[in-house]
Amino acid sequence: MSDTSEWNDCRGGYVLGIGSNIDPEANSIRILARLIEKFGPVLVSRLYYTTPSGMVSDRRFVNFCAVIRTELAPEACKSVCVAIEAALGRDRSAPDCKVSDRPADIDLLLRLPSRNPDPRDVAGADYLLQPTRELLALLKGDDVPAAGERLCLLRKLPDAPATIDRDDRGCLVVVGEDRLGGERDGLHAAFRAE
Repeated sequence: MSDTSEWNDCRGGYVLGIGSNIDPEANSIRILARLIEKFGPVLVSRLYYTTPSGMVSDRRFVNFCAVIRTELAPEACKSVCVAIEAALGRDRSAPDCKVSDRPADIDLLLRLPSRNPDPRDVAGADYLLQPTRELLALLKGDDVPAAGERLCLLRKLPDAPATIDRDDRGCLVVVGEDRLGGERDGLHAAFRAE
C-alpha cells in the first residue's frame, strides 16, 4: 500500500457519490477529469458496475466514490458538481431527471472532516456502500476492504482506490506517479496490486 497520509488529515472537502449509465466508462473518466480541473487531486474508490436503482432502465451504471478537497460551502460545491453534470449532458430541468438515464450524477455524501462516520449512513444507497467503505478506510488509515463484485476495470485507472491528477501537457488524467516524462508528481496510488 502506498502512503495516503496526506489525505488522512483532510481539513476540508467532501466524499462524493458518482455514477453514469450513458457511456459510463468514458463518462466516468470525463467526470474525474472535470473534478480534477475544479478541485485538484482526487482520491477515488474502485469503480463498480451496478444495476439501476429507483428507475427503469436497461443500462447498467458505473458507480464509485471520490474525495475532493475544498473549503466551499455545500451549496457552492453542489453547484460546481451540477455544472459538471450539465457540461457532460445531464438535463436537471427535465421533469423525469431523477429517473432518467444520465451521463453524470454527482452527489455530496459527506462533508469532511467527520468523526467516525458509518459507511452505511454515508453511502445512502447499497450501490455506493462498497466504494464508501473503501474511501473511509483510506481516510482513517485502515486497511481497505477487498473489492466487491462487478468491478469495473478501466485501462486508464488502476483496480484499486487511487489519487489522480491531470497533466496539462498531454491532456491526460494521470494516476499516482505516472506523469509524462517520468517526472514525480508527489501523488501516490492508494495501493498497488501485488
